[in-house]
Amino acid sequence: MKYLPIILFITFSFGFMFVPETGVAQAPGLVQLAQCTGNDCTACNLVHLANGIIRWVIGILFVIFAVLVAIAGVRLVISGGNSRALDEAKETFINAIIGFIIVLSAWLIIDTVMRTLVGNEGRLGSTGSVSGWLFWSEVECQTVRNATAAEIRTIQFELATAEFWPGDPGGAFGTSEVVSVTSCAATPAGNINCTALESACRAAGNSPIVDRTNPVDYRVNCVSVSDTPAAPVSGSGSTGCTGGACVPLTIPCSASGCTIARDMVSRLAGMHSAAGVSGARVTEAMPPSRQHRSACHQNGTCIDYSKAGGMSGGEVARVISAASRNGLRAVYEVQTQTQKNALVAAGAPAGNITVLGNWISAPHFSIYGS
Repeated sequence: MKYLPIILFITFSFGFMFVPETGVAQAPGLVQLAQCTGNDCTACNLVHLANGIIRWVIGILFVIFAVLVAIAGVRLVISGGNSRALDEAKETFINAIIGFIIVLSAWLIIDTVMRTLVGNEGRLGSTGSVSGWLFWSEVECQTVRNATAAEIRTIQFELATAEFWPGDPGGAFGTSEVVSVTSCAATPAGNINCTALESACRAAGNSPIVDRTNPVDYRVNCVSVSDTPAAPVSGSGSTGCTGGACVPLTIPCSASGCTIARDMVSRLAGMHSAAGVSGARVTEAMPPSRQHRSACHQNGTCIDYSKAGGMSGGEVARVISAASRNGLRAVYEVQTQTQKNALVAAGAPAGNITVLGNWISAPHFSIYGS
């Protein structure tokens, strides 16, 4: 019995170095601890199994401690007047208590030392925080694999959508298109449960963008991501303009602001004249009437151009050709694939037509100068 404190101290000190912070009471069964089927077992799984065995042993030792205390109590009760039996019972009880205190002290000492070496919430600051008991012994197994090319494009696209919209050929994903637009599932607050639609879009190899402009009718625009670069603008690109540096347009304009970069004026006039589309006019220029995803609307290097009711396939083809001859890039934006197919069947070039779902209110041209 005199060696009990030493045995408990060594066992518990070694065990606490590997016990995760889930605690003994929450530890899973030994059968589950390997977390592998045989062919995919790694050293990390072996550590999990070892930790489980240690937790199991520690649990047994707590039971032994309780049994020793119970035995010491019984021996105290039945010792009667036997001083030797009384002394042995007291020694058993004292040794068990001392061992238990040493174990708890070892836990606290190791945790304190590790916190001092690794850091704490105040020292880590914005880089992270340390919390909970035995954070330093937690083991995490992770499966690592290389992302596919499609997954990489989707991730890059999702990161880029804050700055670039698929319809902007000047963006990194300018040839991407919206495959479908679907209202989200109904909830008491409206059609705002988009989880299933987002998952289905990703499962098809596409990237979902949720339109939350209507607070009770969210819509998932499922985008087919493409990183194929758009054809460059012929000649030198526009230098842009801001504020008073922008000059008036010389072609019909119904926008709230009808100015543009100086080097765009003659090119737009040439395009408008060569296309010869009756009723065509500029519907968005500088300053823009709203916040656009494409930066060109903030620096005077693009316009929106359309006619009431939209353009026919032949008119779309004429504008695209006229824009190219005047050093501009014309992209006709539609809402559905059906609209695009009809225009292409009527002679419009498919490469200059993009589907943007419900992110646009009506089909129109975006004319880019850079």
